[in-house]
Amino acid sequence: MRSPRKAKKAREHSVSSKSFYILDVDAVFPGDILLTKTPSLKSSTIRGITRTDFSHAALCISYGHFIEAIGSGVCRFAVKGVGVHDRTNVRLLRLKPSVPRATSISRLAAIAGHEDLQRGYSLTGVARFVLPLKPDEAGLFCSQLVVQAYDRAMKANGLLAQLVPNRRLDQIAPGHIVESPYLDDVTNTAIRNVTSLEDPYWYLDERSPVERPHQWETVQKLSLLHEKTVQIAIKDAKPDANPRSFYELEMLLRDTKDQQLDAAIAAALEESQFCEKYYEKTVRSVDFDEMVRESENLVQNAARGFVVTNAIPDTKQLVRLFEEDLRDRTEQHELYVKRAAEGNLRTFALLGDLQGRLEALSQQILAVLKRQLSALKGALKASKGEKLVPRSPWHEPCRGILQAALRP
Repeated sequence: MRSPRKAKKAREHSVSSKSFYILDVDAVFPGDILLTKTPSLKSSTIRGITRTDFSHAALCISYGHFIEAIGSGVCRFAVKGVGVHDRTNVRLLRLKPSVPRATSISRLAAIAGHEDLQRGYSLTGVARFVLPLKPDEAGLFCSQLVVQAYDRAMKANGLLAQLVPNRRLDQIAPGHIVESPYLDDVTNTAIRNVTSLEDPYWYLDERSPVERPHQWETVQKLSLLHEKTVQIAIKDAKPDANPRSFYELEMLLRDTKDQQLDAAIAAALEESQFCEKYYEKTVRSVDFDEMVRESENLVQNAARGFVVTNAIPDTKQLVRLFEEDLRDRTEQHELYVKRAAEGNLRTFALLGDLQGRLEALSQQILAVLKRQLSALKGALKASKGEKLVPRSPWHEPCRGILQAALRP
């Protein structure tokens, strides 16, 4: 994702408008399944081997956020401001309302998917369609992540069925998910075409997607998990333990309160400077001072009676994103502080300090956005909608700050 400064510079070098598609975050709900394909060799290979139309699957776990299993591991991404080149490259599926306890199943599937956050990626996922390989216990393939979450949720709700019947979990490719008799295609309700002078942050169907912040976090945490000193401490603390993600490692430390394990994880965090680097990456991506200046421009224009088209709905969505982000950060911060105190555990103290700083940053951003929304609403009411200024659907304060919503 680009900062406001980079977005502005890009706009200055391009006067031609661009047409692409976006997913409306207000029309996407937890439990929705997103299928995509790209022009890349990897995507073509997956579709060719599995003889299906899609090569990747992701699961909506909360407002505006999806989870996916990719090369760097199981990551989260924000869908707001993300584009699509070709509408046929995406498919949005939703559990049919006729399925018993559909709402509960969708909610539990989102929770189950979130529990796999920051697990590793299964490199043998596609190969198992043509070779007799053993299932990968450590990592997940993208469609396995999605289908497994739904199968757990359906079972928990007493539904003795599988999301994709008559196929083993390790033999379900992304394109096979469309075969499910329990899903509706709701793409038309959520995707819309826009014309803009600015590019989206990135494209769901681009050939070579850039690394996103949460991918960096997942790679770093998996690396910390596999540190030799950490692995030795895990076996000493609980010989039969085999945490597959940093989250599971945290749960092991919470349950055992083992001081040797705590020392090993804390030392790995400090040696890698994970907390410092993560915070610095977030601050750089947000470019808070520039975001404030751009917001002030919108507020000043609003005071003169001019409101940018789409600025109000965009700001409303951002306010909701950061309200949820702040709530989650606050809860996580308080939880880490509690765990650190209960077991005198430095690992949770370090992670709590990181969450506290990110919580403060989210508070600052949310305050700016709320002031901006209030000014825009007031100006629109005063002008009775007569002074709308047509412009890109991405007003500047949107750009660069969404990275802060990708919480660890």
